[in-house]
Amino acid sequence: MASLAFLNGAVPTDETVLRAVTVGLDRITAFWKKWYFEDFIAAGGSSIKFVSGRKGAGKTHLITLAAADAAAAGLLPVTLDADDILLSDFSSLYRAVFNSFDIIPLVEKIANDTAMDLGYGWTPESGKSFMDFLSDADQLDPVTRREVRTAIKQRFSGNPYMDVNFASACSLLAGDHIGMLDLEDNGRQTVLKWLRGEKDMSIPSLRALGMSTYKIDKANARYMLRSLCELVRLSGYKGLFISVDNLDVLASSTALGKNHYTKMRRDDTYESLRQLIDDIDTFRYVFFLFAFDRILVDDERKGLKSYHALWLRMQNEIVSGRLNFFTSMLDLDNANRDFFTPEAIMGMSRRLCDLSNDVDVKAHPLDETKANELVEKAKFASLSLPVLVSNCTFQLESGAQEEENA
Repeated sequence: MASLAFLNGAVPTDETVLRAVTVGLDRITAFWKKWYFEDFIAAGGSSIKFVSGRKGAGKTHLITLAAADAAAAGLLPVTLDADDILLSDFSSLYRAVFNSFDIIPLVEKIANDTAMDLGYGWTPESGKSFMDFLSDADQLDPVTRREVRTAIKQRFSGNPYMDVNFASACSLLAGDHIGMLDLEDNGRQTVLKWLRGEKDMSIPSLRALGMSTYKIDKANARYMLRSLCELVRLSGYKGLFISVDNLDVLASSTALGKNHYTKMRRDDTYESLRQLIDDIDTFRYVFFLFAFDRILVDDERKGLKSYHALWLRMQNEIVSGRLNFFTSMLDLDNANRDFFTPEAIMGMSRRLCDLSNDVDVKAHPLDETKANELVEKAKFASLSLPVLVSNCTFQLESGAQEEENA
C-alpha cells in the first residue's frame, strides 16, 4: 500500500513509488549511472557534485534515486545528513561514512579471496578457517606461513592509495579471520576503535599490535577516507557513493539544530570542502554528492560566497543555456523548468492520483490549462514546481495559498 509520506513532501521509501512520482530527475541519475557509476568511477575515477534548489525542488529525491542507481551499478551507497555531522572537522565525515556500514564482512571477503588465490584448494564453504585447512592437510610449514602472511599484508599494504596504518589494521583483521593469528576480543576492539577514529585509544594496546600510535583526526581524515574507498573496492564493489544532504545547515540562523555553526566552524567546513575538491584526483572509485537549499548560494554573509576560495572552485567552467549533466554544480530549479513541461506535469499528477487510490485521500488530475498556469506561477512562487504540482493535485491548502501569493 502506498504511503502518505509523499503527500507531505517526504521522499517515498518504496523505490517503486519513488520512481512512479519522479519527473525528470531520473534523467540525471540515469546519466550519472551510465557515465560515472558504470564507467568513470568503476574504472578508478573520482568525482564530486553539488546540487542546489529551493525547498521541495527534489534534492533529497535526487539523492535517493542516485543511491539506488549507484547500488544497481555495483557501488556501495552511503547517504548522510549534514544535520547529524559536525562537518567543521573532516574526521566527523570519515567516521560517519565508516559507521554507515559494517567493515568486517568487507575485510573477510578480501581475506577469503586472498586465501583462495594462493591455490591450496580452500573455500569459505569448507567450514574451516584457512589455516586450519592447511594444518589438516599437513601443509602448514614455516614457508607456507610466511607465504600466507606476505599475501595478506601485500593485499592491503601493497596498495599505494591506502594509508600504512589503515592497511596494517585491515591486515590484522584479515589475518584473524583466516586463523593466521588470534587477536582475541580486546585486540579486535582496539583495531576497530582505531579505524572508527575514536578518541580514547590506548597507546600501549596499539603498540602491542604493532600499529603506529597516531590517531585519525582532521589532518589525516581525507587520507583515511581514501583508504576506506580502496577497501570497499578491494572487497568487490565497483566503488563508493557518498551523499551528504541538507548542507544548508551551515547557513542556519538558529541554534536549535544538532550542530550549531559559528563563523569559525563554518569557515573550517568550507575549507574542508575546498581541500576535498583540490584532492579529488587523489581519490579513486568514489562519487561525492552534496545537496543544499538555495540559501547557501544566496546568503552572501554565511553562504558559499563568503568563502571565496571554495566558491571559485564550485563554478562551472562552461555556462550554457542547455542543461549540462556533467556540471559540477547543478541547479535543480533550472533543471525542473526543463523537466516540468505541461505534459510532464499532467503525467506526474495522474501518477499521484493513481497512488492516492491506496490511501484515503482525494486527488484530482491536472488538465493542460492548470499545468500551464503552474509553469508560469513557478517562476515567481517561493515553492518549487514539484511541490506546487503535488499541492494542486491533492488540493492542499498550502498549495492554494501559494497560488494566490504568486
